[in-house]
Amino acid sequence: HLGLSSDSSYRYERGVDPHTTLEAAYRALDLIVADGGGRLVAPVYQVGGDKPWQREIVVSPAYINERAGFEISVAEQRAALEALELNIVREDTDLKGLVTWTVSVPSWRDDLDRPIDLVEEVLRLYGTERIPAAVVSSPGLLAEDDPIVRYNRIVTDYLVGHETAAADTRLANPFIEDQSNLRASLIPGLIESLRLNQSRGVPASRLFETGRVFLDRNGQLLECAAVAFIIAEDEERRWKQREAADFYTAKQFTATLASLAGIELPRSLQAIGVVAQPGWQAHHSAAAGEIAHGYTARFGLVDLALSKAAGIEGRVLAGQFIVLPEKLAVESGARKRFAPFSLLPAALRDIAVVAEASLPSEEVRKVLAKVARAAVGNAFALENVALFDVYQGKGLPEGTRSLAFSLVFRSPERTLTDDEVNVVFTKIQEELVKTPGLSIRK
Repeated sequence: HLGLSSDSSYRYERGVDPHTTLEAAYRALDLIVADGGGRLVAPVYQVGGDKPWQREIVVSPAYINERAGFEISVAEQRAALEALELNIVREDTDLKGLVTWTVSVPSWRDDLDRPIDLVEEVLRLYGTERIPAAVVSSPGLLAEDDPIVRYNRIVTDYLVGHETAAADTRLANPFIEDQSNLRASLIPGLIESLRLNQSRGVPASRLFETGRVFLDRNGQLLECAAVAFIIAEDEERRWKQREAADFYTAKQFTATLASLAGIELPRSLQAIGVVAQPGWQAHHSAAAGEIAHGYTARFGLVDLALSKAAGIEGRVLAGQFIVLPEKLAVESGARKRFAPFSLLPAALRDIAVVAEASLPSEEVRKVLAKVARAAVGNAFALENVALFDVYQGKGLPEGTRSLAFSLVFRSPERTLTDDEVNVVFTKIQEELVKTPGLSIRK
């Protein structure tokens, strides 16, 4: 209960049989009387009793031979088990004639709890020197790595390529006293690593970690795969300073981490501040997804009070992506092939769409992209649809705004003509106005 080790616990952890207490006491009395000059002055008193012990393992002679790799007679198998007081208390035969034994395991053999353990005991008494020579077969293992292993590998490659370095449920037996809880986030550990680096004068300002975290979903503890990174203000002196990281840097990194897991983050994000998120600076960070959906992502500026309390100099950007293992859709290790990009010029068209001011621009962009792809078909490629301007005010109906998008068309085989692009662009406009709530700004 107190978590303290004692001589008794040290021995019981290593397999002392608690059911031989009385025999051990009598043996101690014998030694004291015979060799220690003692004498018995009272009868033996016993308080309490042993907990009932019953352990049985079901095994068959055929299973023992299969695992041994050669034939051992049934009589020799039985003799080996009985010599170790592993008594066969029941013998059954099925319709196919297969014999199975129910073997009773004594309390002093707490190390035996599986059929394979009995195979080892039979081989030990049969004699390892009697095992016949055989050709060793070593088949190749062609199974794919676990999805979590593959995901950790690809996100590590990605983050290392961006100059980053790896860096409330109580545990019963923590290895380190100040790490006694299952972690729900990787970021506190990264913050501590950053603090240690700064205190030692190490200029590393970009750190990441992959690992497991534990989240609560309706009272159920879930073990999830996670990857997190932090970016501190870079104060290292160099002849040319790199461009400072900002909120959009953290957003891009986190979106890529999700994409590598086979999950696309929604473009419409929830600003942290409307809903409180511990550890994040309100109105300077964002959230996407909940673990109930299979994943969760948080990114932006770390709470300034938190980083200051940790002794961190300057602001810290961070991001974390957490996903349930069964939701990972990591590509297999197949070799990726290079697809050449087109050297031919692109055709550009701009379109201004009038929509309700409350409608997210990303929703409009998705509708436009869907309509444009349908209009293009297989004639050539729609390379990109991007928002480049927003206008709200004079000349527009109240409660609406104008969203200007650029559309990029390209063909890998030929230069597109204005006529064929105009035909597609006209069709896009005709189909777009059929969407309720959307119109073309002339």
